[in-house]
Amino acid sequence: MGSLMTDIINGMCVPWGAYSGYVAAKAMPSTMVSFVYLVPLTLTIFCYSKIVYKIRNKVTSFCTM
Repeated sequence: MGSLMTDIINGMCVPWGAYSGYVAAKAMPSTMVSFVYLVPLTLTIFCYSKIVYKIRNKVTSFCTM
């Protein structure tokens, strides 16, 4: 069972997701993919790589003492 969301554009009730132009219809999916998937993935990879670098650096400096 799904729900259909609507929006009012220029006094007309249209289904949510109906875009006002061709460019908006083509740009929205790629924009959503980048914000929902690629940005968090990039941040996660960056943060984990910094953690691994710090741990390896600390272990090597500890072993040389």
